[in-house]
Amino acid sequence: MIAPGLNILVAFPPNIPSTSSIDWRRVNYNLMSGTSMACPHVARAAALLLAIHPDWSPAAIRSTLMTIARTTDNEGNPIAKYDEMHSAITLEVRVGHIILQLAVDPGLVYDVNVSDYINFMCSLKYIADQVRLFVEATDPCVGNNVGSPADLNYPSKSVVLTESTIIQELKRTLTNVIISIDPGRLTFTNVMEKYSFMVNVVKIMGSGRYIDETVSGYVA
Repeated sequence: MIAPGLNILVAFPPNIPSTSSIDWRRVNYNLMSGTSMACPHVARAAALLLAIHPDWSPAAIRSTLMTIARTTDNEGNPIAKYDEMHSAITLEVRVGHIILQLAVDPGLVYDVNVSDYINFMCSLKYIADQVRLFVEATDPCVGNNVGSPADLNYPSKSVVLTESTIIQELKRTLTNVIISIDPGRLTFTNVMEKYSFMVNVVKIMGSGRYIDETVSGYVA
């Protein structure tokens, strides 16, 4: 996700001089840009969400910030890449710009528990000693249906389609975090109720759109 990170007014160490040899000023505040300016915005958003929903897991908070993000600016135009002012591609804008006003009541979240993370590490061929750094278990990968790394209940989804791989199936599970929700394909009646759904990503044969190309979309 992305957050405000351009020309952010921040506290500044007064003992750090200017980059100019003729500028001897020292300041307590400065305008700075970069990911180090955007990260505090996301951290504060997560802290505010945790204060409102103290029973939510870190995964639920992450899911909320990701699923309420938008890929358009405040005028409804696609988010632009700063240095070229052209529309940014998915790998640059990711899930989009966080909209904190919408985060308080996301409706549904992609939650993840400890066993999900264990299966994820096991599917990546972590050895037992490595997994035991995170959990207390003699052999955490034995007896678990580890699946594939793509099975982690993560909000965003990505697959690689080639000439030989034309379809990928992903499973996700949604958790209801409110009582009132508009009816849809998944109907929830209780708080913390979960439903799973499948996503099939299919390459259209003959389209030729699979070589060095990124195609994005969303599930609504």
